Amino acid sequence: MLVSNTTVLNEYRLAIETFALSRAQVKTIAIDGIRSAFFPGTCAAKRAYTRQWVAMYERAEVAAFGNTETHFTFQ
Repeated sequence: MLVSNTTVLNEYRLAIETFALSRAQVKTIAIDGIRSAFFPGTCAAKRAYTRQWVAMYERAEVAAFGNTETHFTFQ
């Protein structure tokens, strides 16, 4: 944020608006980011962390949007 004067949320918003990304596409991008990030543990620990993160993401997604696939909109 200090170097580029942006946030992860703003970057996602710009990508969603620019490319009309679906919820599924945003989820894939987020999960790919977690999978490719540095993790200071074993491969097994990283896989477990990734599974936990995906489960948390899915709970938040359902709480916010329900199970219906939609495109994001920002006001």
